[in-house]
Amino acid sequence: MNRIITFSLFSVSLIAPIVFLFSSFVASPLEYLIHYTGHSALVTLALVLLCSRLKALNKYFDRKYIGLIAFIFTSVHILVYFYELDFDIKYLILEATSLLYLTIGYIAYILFLPLVFTSNEVSKIILKSYWFLLHKLIYIIIILSLVHYYLTIKVDEIWLWVYTITFTILFMSIKKYKK
Repeated sequence: MNRIITFSLFSVSLIAPIVFLFSSFVASPLEYLIHYTGHSALVTLALVLLCSRLKALNKYFDRKYIGLIAFIFTSVHILVYFYELDFDIKYLILEATSLLYLTIGYIAYILFLPLVFTSNEVSKIILKSYWFLLHKLIYIIIILSLVHYYLTIKVDEIWLWVYTITFTILFMSIKKYKK
């Protein structure tokens, strides 16, 4: 049942940008999609941590699927950016190596990859205690994502504070959760 609710939530979160995308509210559709998918990735990462803190939420949401949804949003975020640059590899590499916010974003994405590929039961069995250690990368990914967001914002600082406070509270609850 929790996978159905999680999938439904994901489906609704995909419909929302499509509705706005084809309306007159959006001046720059690509920029809108980049921002929407970035925000959606941060929100789903917060939901992953919240599910690990509040076990009651696991009745309604599948934490592993939410993590994969966060990765999907992050991948779409990057793909739309690549599309905006016409998939010009030389230019992408130049920007990735010269602009700090892009470098940090790419590092966060690369760190996300092992979590996606090991988010299955077989990997858990093979990696044993290393699996839990590997999946602690999520904290580094979140911090890098917040730095990436901080370096990209020109306005709308309120969301940076909302995310920072939310993740700070979730990070502080680690010790309480383990007791």
